[in-house]
Amino acid sequence: MPSSGNLGGRGHRHVRGASRSSCPTPSRTASGFTLSVALRVSGTTFAKFLSVGSFSSSHSCPFACSRPDLVSLSQLLRAQREEVAVSKESGLEGWERFIGRWETEGAHPMLPGEAIRGTSTFEWLDGQRFLIWRSHCDHAQIPDAITIIGVTDGQLTMHYFDTRGVYRVYTASLNRDTWRYWRDAPAPDLSQRFTGTFSDGGNTITGRGQLSRDGSTWEDDLALNYQRLA
Repeated sequence: MPSSGNLGGRGHRHVRGASRSSCPTPSRTASGFTLSVALRVSGTTFAKFLSVGSFSSSHSCPFACSRPDLVSLSQLLRAQREEVAVSKESGLEGWERFIGRWETEGAHPMLPGEAIRGTSTFEWLDGQRFLIWRSHCDHAQIPDAITIIGVTDGQLTMHYFDTRGVYRVYTASLNRDTWRYWRDAPAPDLSQRFTGTFSDGGNTITGRGQLSRDGSTWEDDLALNYQRLA
């Protein structure tokens, strides 16, 4: 998640994991079948509607489930990463690699010796023009946040909002190996920058943040590593 800068704010309780739901009998439409799957994530039920095309009515589920009567969150997120085409016009080509749920762990120089653990989820807003990033940390001093990633005013940006009421805008970039975001702000506001390096086939991101109080001298900020869960 974007570096918190000055610490403060208490995160809300997060329910780890997501329950699987029964795979209902698909209903026939003119274009094939529509499958409605209800998923419960973090205590909230979301309805996921998938158009899966024509398939034999003898199959209760179009996914290769380990149990044929279940559809997992992992399978749905993987399908979204692999099957959703991102248009060039969106400016978000390559960002589909983030789609899913990640476990995070790191450290902050203002919290020496204290592990910072949490989760982050990334999902498309319908239309694939914006990416929604929700981050949660178990540590009370690191705020929960939501970040909207997309092109605004011709620039790839990240609009960050957290539980303290803090709002920031970062410029972002992404290439095959590296994810970066940064903001340059006049003193006494903070300038910040973050670099995340992909490894393990894109399933691990090693992230390092820095901040500057005068725009020229940089010091370590939140360091956070991401490991894909789904």
